[in-house]
Formats: sequence, C-alpha cells, structure tokens
Amino acid sequence: MNNNKHSSLIEELSKGEPLKGITVIDCHAHLGQWFNFNIPKFKEDALKQSMDILGIDKMCVSALASCGPNFLFGNEWVHKIVEKSPLKFFGYIVLNPNYPNMIMPEIKKHWKKSLMQAIKIHPVTHDYPPDGEEYRKIYDYLEKTHGLLLSHVWGINDVKKFGKLAKEYSNVRFIFGHSGGTPKAIYEAISIASMLDNVFLDLTGSYHYQGIIELMVREVGAEKVLFGTDAPFLDPKPAIGRVVYTDISDEDKMKILGLNMEKILLAIQ
Repeated sequence: MNNNKHSSLIEELSKGEPLKGITVIDCHAHLGQWFNFNIPKFKEDALKQSMDILGIDKMCVSALASCGPNFLFGNEWVHKIVEKSPLKFFGYIVLNPNYPNMIMPEIKKHWKKSLMQAIKIHPVTHDYPPDGEEYRKIYDYLEKTHGLLLSHVWGINDVKKFGKLAKEYSNVRFIFGHSGGTPKAIYEAISIASMLDNVFLDLTGSYHYQGIIELMVREVGAEKVLFGTDAPFLDPKPAIGRVVYTDISDEDKMKILGLNMEKILLAIQ
C-alpha cells in the first residue's frame, strides 16, 4: 500500500510551506527550559514562530517548570499565556502530588473553560506512583467532570498501570504521553487503546520507530492517535514530518494532526 502516491499534504510540506487549510493542534507542548537540555528559545514568541512556520493552529501547553521544581510558578505562567492568546494556546494545569494540600486549590485557581480545562501529571519527575492516593484525587475530580488528563507515560509498567486506571475511570480521557516510549511499552499501549475508548496515544518522543504510526492506525484507528511535538523541549519540525510522510491516507493524517484533538477539546467544554 502506498497512500503517499497522491498526497496533497506531502506536496505542500515538500515546498517548505506551512500546512494550510487543515486543522493542526499540538496536544503536548511546553513553555520554559529544562536543566539538561539546551533550549535557547523557550517563551511564547518562540512557540508562535514555530507554529507560523509549520502551520500549527494551536498548542496545548504546560510549563516545564511545573513538571519539575515549581508547579505553582509554571501554572501562573501558562495561565497568563492562554488568556493573552486563547486562539493559539490551551493550557494544562500541572499538579504535584507531593503537595496534597495544594491540589484542589490549584485546580480551582486555574480551571477555566476553553483555556485551562485539563490536567497534566508527570509521575517520573515528581517521583510518585501513577496509582498513588493523591493522584487518585485528581482522577476522581476528572471522573466527575468528564475531564482530560495528559500524563508522561514511560515504560511498560507505567502503561499497564495507566491501562488499569483508564478502565477504572471511564469518564476520564487519558492521553498516554509518548505512548509509553519504549518498544514493548508502545505495543502494550496500542493494545490498551484498542480496548478502551478513553485512551489516546500521543506521538511525542525524542526518537521514533519506523512504521509505528502505521501500526497504531491499523490496530486502533487514526481516531485514537494524537499529534504532539514536546516543543520547545524538542524541535517541532520532525514531528510534523513524521505524520505527513507516514504511509497512511491524507484523511487519517488530518485526524491525527488536529481533528482528533479538536474533538477532545470540544467534548470537555
């Protein structure tokens, strides 16, 4: 099968032009710097520049500071950005379970329809188990509100834990950040996403495996796969190319690039 033989998206991108006439939404991006990565351009203007170059309509962002040492500072920064540019940015509220008394006040402070109406967690950097008691308070809240959760999910053990959580909290839409990261974990994430309607696979990652997007589309359907860049932690240009040059139909590419995330964002409002 060669779906790229008559791909208008490839023709457009190959000219070095931004994608036009389609919806492109990045489900997993950031503001800020990270201690062991060189990120010289990390503020709002740098993200907007990348968006203009590539044709990305909206980025769903959290602050790297929130995923690391200071979630209060990071959430304030993101809130300011999304209020300033609501058409360009949607914000995740990042919560650190090691500060349990701050979880609900932080949600109430920043939860805002169409702007910051989803939660991001990072069990690795916050050194807390995905199924821990304090995280469950977050899942309980999202279960009641039919909310959206993006989590860093890395390794097969994490994937299995989140699979059980997604089955338990069926009203929560779970985005598996990096789709598990490692080959075995990705295969497990694909298996879980094929069985559970509320699990979505995101394509962010420092490295990728040839044919993995085709596999996801074949096993779970394009509707369950989400475009993400991890910008500015990673350069977003390869992330666009990975989807556009994948051997699937342009219709499926458009779902992955933005239509799926657009549907999710509309559903949680």
